[in-house]
Amino acid sequence: VDDWIRGADEVVPRLEAALRAGRLKDREERVRLRMGMLLEITQAATSSLELEEILRIAVDKVGRVTGTDRCSVVLVEGSHARTGKVVATQEDPSLVQLDIEVARYPELRRALETREPVLIEEAQRDPLMAEVRTSIVPLGVKSILVQPLICQDDLLGALFLRVSRMDASFGRDEQEFTQAVAGVLANSIRNARLHTAVKKKREDLELAYVERYHELLEANRRLKELNRLKDEIIAVVSHDLRAPLQVLLGHGRLLLEGPLESQQKQSAEAMIRQGKKILGLVESLLEKGKGEAARLSIEPRVLDVAQLCRDAVNELEILAAERGVSLRADCPDSLMLIGENS
Repeated sequence: VDDWIRGADEVVPRLEAALRAGRLKDREERVRLRMGMLLEITQAATSSLELEEILRIAVDKVGRVTGTDRCSVVLVEGSHARTGKVVATQEDPSLVQLDIEVARYPELRRALETREPVLIEEAQRDPLMAEVRTSIVPLGVKSILVQPLICQDDLLGALFLRVSRMDASFGRDEQEFTQAVAGVLANSIRNARLHTAVKKKREDLELAYVERYHELLEANRRLKELNRLKDEIIAVVSHDLRAPLQVLLGHGRLLLEGPLESQQKQSAEAMIRQGKKILGLVESLLEKGKGEAARLSIEPRVLDVAQLCRDAVNELEILAAERGVSLRADCPDSLMLIGENS
């Protein structure tokens, strides 16, 4: 009593007022504690700490504020996930990265399916817990609160709280505090997953770039080897062709210098013309097919197609006659165009 009581009728009002003031003071203290813990969790979530450390800090502080004997964070992949993973727990910090079956926890399953908080005030009498009652009775579980972790419509997991004291429960203040913490944690989990996905994508791109770089190096090496082999082939083939061609051309000229019939002279002239043509191609290979300068080129010039046709008939006429074939060039006197004569 903070003042003199002048009559018996003042005792009860004074006591009631003192009790209300005490309760208000306790409530303000609890609110101040919750706000302080929520601020610390938010600061941890926005820091450079790893996700596992953020969650460990969160379950520790939530457990201290709500007075739970178990506070855990369970992560899942989608609302219909059959398994979840405990990534942080207040009860036993060593029980992390623990895989669990969602079906074995009806309250967790209900929260994930409905995306709504699930409050079990009397776990040993609630119909939802009937299938696991034999398991929770020896543990003395009284109340359970499961708060889904949702960020931008993505279901990430749940915040699981459990108390075993008969005088404890999850009131409105505890539920609001848990909901606020869940919002902070859901945002951190989503950001961490996005960061992991981006990091993996970057690593995959870097790996693909390295593999592509090695492929290009190997292709370049093989190209150089093929170029070298091509140069060797061209050098050998051109040399082996040029030498016998020179011999043929020499004997052809000797034949023309001797006495020949008209048909024989035409054959000798055709041999010399074709030999010179092949010799020109061989020399062209030697000039254009060396090293990095090797390329297929076209040298256009003015040609008389009519004359080319008549020359072809003249050169093939003897061979055609041997097979009983008659050749004739059916063309105008002149047909000029720009082309490449190989």
